[in-house]
Amino acid sequence: MAKGGNSGGGGPGGGSTTLVITEFGEDTGTFASDGITYDNTITLTGTSTEPAGTIVTIYANGVNLGTATVLGSGDWTFTTTALADGIYDFTAQTGKGKTKQVSDPLTLTIDTTVPDAPTDLTATVLRSGQTRLAWTSSTDDVGIAGYRVYRNDVLLATTAGTTYTVKRARGTFSYFVVAFDAAGNVSAPSATVTVTVR
Repeated sequence: MAKGGNSGGGGPGGGSTTLVITEFGEDTGTFASDGITYDNTITLTGTSTEPAGTIVTIYANGVNLGTATVLGSGDWTFTTTALADGIYDFTAQTGKGKTKQVSDPLTLTIDTTVPDAPTDLTATVLRSGQTRLAWTSSTDDVGIAGYRVYRNDVLLATTAGTTYTVKRARGTFSYFVVAFDAAGNVSAPSATVTVTVR
């Protein structure tokens, strides 16, 4: 579960904090707690000091998504339906008028679009015996975070650029590359190239 990182919010009159969104499910992004996921069905969990049975209404960008119920432990959970890609500010609310409590927003980016596969992969054996791999960059709706290089179907390296130099090793090797984006979506593999280093 990824931490929401927000401290909650008070009522309209500046009351004490009683309602907090604490987690939003799996953060699949490149960096921990970066608020990006490729999971478009979001499970929000939170806490409230309201009595058990209190109804918590969940909003995304101001749109009512549904309700959860505060348990005896003070916890509540809500799972959305499948959401479209985009940036969302999730908030939770209890009560109305002077008794209303609203959490701080939890901002989350949903990105389910897979990058295009890298193309034009080449492998050149250098005089040093090293192998220089090069390929044409992939495209993605929000941008490429990096590439993973595989040798004989085993992950060899991760790189941000579109070239990678393999240390000298004798034998016959097959290479392919995949791209990944900030949300953790992974492309189909590039074409495979095979080289022999003597």
